[in-house]
Amino acid sequence: HQPICNSIIFRQNSDARCLILALEPVYISTYVDMWKISAGNYYGGAGCLSTAIQEVYDEGRQITWDAITPHLTTECLLVDDYVSKVMRE
Repeated sequence: HQPICNSIIFRQNSDARCLILALEPVYISTYVDMWKISAGNYYGGAGCLSTAIQEVYDEGRQITWDAITPHLTTECLLVDDYVSKVMRE
């Protein structure tokens, strides 16, 4: 798959190509998951989430926070803790 580019994430490959999803965010993820993704992106930066989201997308799974967190790199593991605190889980 080519990298996805949408309201959740913007990432380009070396050829600067991307797949533009013409779907409303509600069809990509849930409202709560989008808040979690936004909080995670704020705390860890797009670099922490871009690879994880791309891997979930490549697996053909819905982009949810629970699907993303197992794909976070070692450097980004604190992002999940931050999101849990912000969302008061």
